[in-house]
Amino acid sequence: MSALTLTLPDGGALALCAGQLTQCAWSPANQTAISAALLAAGQVTLALPAQGGLLSTLSVADNLTLAASYHGMPWAELDAALALLLPALALDAAAWRALLATPTEQLSADDRRRVLLLRAALTPAAAWLIDSDFFADAHPDLAARGQALLAQALPGRLAVWLTRPARPAQPGAEWKEPPP
Repeated sequence: MSALTLTLPDGGALALCAGQLTQCAWSPANQTAISAALLAAGQVTLALPAQGGLLSTLSVADNLTLAASYHGMPWAELDAALALLLPALALDAAAWRALLATPTEQLSADDRRRVLLLRAALTPAAAWLIDSDFFADAHPDLAARGQALLAQALPGRLAVWLTRPARPAQPGAEWKEPPP
């Protein structure tokens, strides 16, 4: 799919173009409307949430192979694709083997992001819904590498960057999620 224009709950329009990261204000209503429009257009959608996003009872290897098999990717193709992606996330062979065996509930926040980035890059033809807090508190090197990996895998995909209002910088200041 090369483009999609949809109407947001507030009446505004959102134009998505393949290969372009489109920003949209986050709200539960906007996220639901975008997901529904992508589904109605026959587009597989993959979320990159700030929290969660993996099956916690499975290992990293199981999460990646489950996603690949769901999208019809043969094992040999998965192995070849992972071999190309690992250098982009600065994982050597020993670190990769250790990460694969780890149950996802035991992952650090940065390792969870690595796995989600790999899954996103491996999911063919998926549109992305990326929470703007996805890289919040990430190690700066991982954030830079992750953003580069997303940019490398972006051509041909629809992608929405769901932006949130800036949180107050002062400790104790009040902050509320935007209304639905």
